[in-house]
Amino acid sequence: MPKIKKAASDIQARLRTPQGRNLLIFLIFVGISAILWSVLTLNEESQREIRCPVKISHIPDSITIISDPPEDITVSVRAKNSLYFKHKFTSVPAIDIDFQTYRNSNNRLILGMTELRGLIRSRLGNGSQILNVTPDSISLYYTDRQPVKLPLTIDAKVSCNPQFTMTAPITAQIDSVLVYSVKPLGENIDRIYTEPIRYGNLDHAEDIPVKLIAPEGTRLEPSDVIVHIPVEPLISKKRKILVETVNVPNGITMNTFPAQVEVTYLVPMGDYNVVQPDFIVEADYHDTNNASTRRIPLTLRNIPEQFQNVYLTTDSVEYVIERR
Repeated sequence: MPKIKKAASDIQARLRTPQGRNLLIFLIFVGISAILWSVLTLNEESQREIRCPVKISHIPDSITIISDPPEDITVSVRAKNSLYFKHKFTSVPAIDIDFQTYRNSNNRLILGMTELRGLIRSRLGNGSQILNVTPDSISLYYTDRQPVKLPLTIDAKVSCNPQFTMTAPITAQIDSVLVYSVKPLGENIDRIYTEPIRYGNLDHAEDIPVKLIAPEGTRLEPSDVIVHIPVEPLISKKRKILVETVNVPNGITMNTFPAQVEVTYLVPMGDYNVVQPDFIVEADYHDTNNASTRRIPLTLRNIPEQFQNVYLTTDSVEYVIERR
């Protein structure tokens, strides 16, 4: 406190000097000039664009707006600068459209140019001159019909990197959509499709926001979905399988050498320790009739569909036939 009192005393002492009094008079005139300039500037008119948000009020619970109303209206206006200064510190007034006032019996809500400009002028003030409005009118469809529930179909064509695979079908978080319409849906509208999804060479799982394609004159709830594309890396694995002989006549034994062969395959990482494939490797006795050597071809069966690049390390084995 003593330091503050001392500083105040020093300032007062300096202001009592001729130089201090001159500085004080100069600052007073500068302040008066700033106030006069502000008053003159705020009273001047200029032309600017204002974006006014749009809201529709008093919509009954039984009514659904089919058309998308504009989020905002761009207004080119000539007004005093005091209007623009005011909007810098307060939000731009929203254009409030009363549903009950502007609805008609044809399931439409219509505001022509005159009505729309009148609403804007009432929000901005009568001292403003509206030069241009975009859009210059509003026309929306609405319905009181109950929605129809239709299945959702995902339009997707996806391919993976050779070392990756899709481990499950492509899905969305919902399987059906509510469809609102002014008139009954046509017989050809029996499902709702997503916008086309086209991806190639994927090497990781994807969650993609996708819009739904609304038939003309309808509104969808929801209007977009998240589509999940399950992709996992493929891991190489090997397994030895016992060779089974088939179609061997009674009284005959056919032995193969080796008795076991190795199967190599690629398995999704998530299934590496979960899925144990029951491969079947067969040697068919009938093939000995066409064999030119003491080798017989092998056939691999019972391959799980999630496995890729499944092959035998050898495509044939030696055989010996014994009669009992």
